[in-house]
Amino acid sequence: MVLPLVNLSGDASRQYLADGITDALITDLAGISALRVVSRASAMSYQTLHKTAPEIGRELDVDAVLESSMTYEGERVRVNAKLVVGHQNAVCEKSQSVAHGISRPGDGFNYIRSD
Repeated sequence: MVLPLVNLSGDASRQYLADGITDALITDLAGISALRVVSRASAMSYQTLHKTAPEIGRELDVDAVLESSMTYEGERVRVNAKLVVGHQNAVCEKSQSVAHGISRPGDGFNYIRSD
């Protein structure tokens, strides 16, 4: 399950980028035959709910939930992701500047999509 990326930039006009990254993650992960990926419509329904990743995992009977957020550091977009595995709240975090946390100039969605 890929939860909607949380826009922490403080700028609501940049929500389109957060939604686009969420959509790209869902699409790319759905292309991996070994994974069962919850649809975008189902994922977006959790955008305004205040539930923990393990609660959502139990509700949807999924093995893992990907939480992510987006901030801006000057002109750079930074995306941090946390994979919550199982229903016991085991966490695998990656929050680096671009090893698989992403940091790119401006509104460079095409750059982010290629990472």
